[in-house]
Amino acid sequence: MRYLVISPCEDVRTGKAFEQGDEFLPEPDGAQAVRLVNAGCLRVIPDDAPRLPGTEGTDALIADLREQLDRAGETIVGLNLRLDKAVTEAGQLSSDLKDAIEHRNTASDESLGLRGENEKLAARVADLEQQLDAATKPADEKGEEQSGASETPPAKTTKAKG
Repeated sequence: MRYLVISPCEDVRTGKAFEQGDEFLPEPDGAQAVRLVNAGCLRVIPDDAPRLPGTEGTDALIADLREQLDRAGETIVGLNLRLDKAVTEAGQLSSDLKDAIEHRNTASDESLGLRGENEKLAARVADLEQQLDAATKPADEKGEEQSGASETPPAKTTKAKG
């Protein structure tokens, strides 16, 4: 439906200002048209009224704009679907990351526990080695005292025949 501007107004969709006598193009949507007609800004132009000067071809322009709007709407729907999918994947990645961090922390705790046990075992081995050294050293010293504590072998003596 076509509308004639009878009081200056502005299209909230585009920001375009209209003066008295202009045709309101692109045509307002239903709610906007009702609001502007009730406010005394627009009057319906009968379908059989002649076109105002400078408005030739506006029907094609309006049809093209509506087609572009439909395509934009389809694009927005597609982008929203992709966004929903990305948000879902991000949530899964976040969950996986939390699980990995928990697993790493558990492994780190276990590693610290094993290091502690390893240090205790190393200390125990060192103690046992010291005990072994202490237990075997006196025996070595005793053995050296019994053998004469000399590094050189005893000299051989030969008996004279005679």
